[in-house]
Amino acid sequence: MPDGPGCSGLPQVVKAENRAARWWRERPLWRSYQVVRSRRRKARKACG
Repeated sequence: MPDGPGCSGLPQVVKAENRAARWWRERPLWRSYQVVRSRRRKARKACG
């Protein structure tokens, strides 16, 4: 089964999520956290 287009970007998304989580602790912006979560969910869906 071939990888979806989101699979190659998944590690990058996780890295961005970790960076956002660290930043989010200092400056709570719920919207940016939700954006990262939805982006990760889409990437996982693209993987199957």
